[in-house]
Amino acid sequence: MYANYAAVRTDIALPKESLHTIDATGSNQICETFGIHENLPILKTLYDDNDLMFVSNIGVLQEFATKANWREKHYETALFAHNAQQSEIQRMDIYEQQTGRGVGGRMLDVLSKSGYKSNALSISGTPPILSSSMTP
Repeated sequence: MYANYAAVRTDIALPKESLHTIDATGSNQICETFGIHENLPILKTLYDDNDLMFVSNIGVLQEFATKANWREKHYETALFAHNAQQSEIQRMDIYEQQTGRGVGGRMLDVLSKSGYKSNALSISGTPPILSSSMTP
């Protein structure tokens, strides 16, 4: 997969040898390892200590689609509108079943209900992704 990444990113691809390696075996992902930027060693430490998790392969598709049928299957979302996708990915609520709460906020609520102290921090206001029922 690194070769694919490097081919797409060309001159701005991070050198593979500069990355902090994360072991993702057993995670049911395509890659068994992935890399973290060399300037973020704390993320590797936190992950290795089981104090951090990565969430991958998220998106807003309602169901699997091909180039031939994506319009018919995904008429409820503007797949190629950056502003619409940014909003939808933060809420991850295509069918509007949890209006007003973002996916990160819902995770915070579950953690709080389970007895964990949880909080979120944003340096630019309260983005939709962090909207929560229980956590400020």
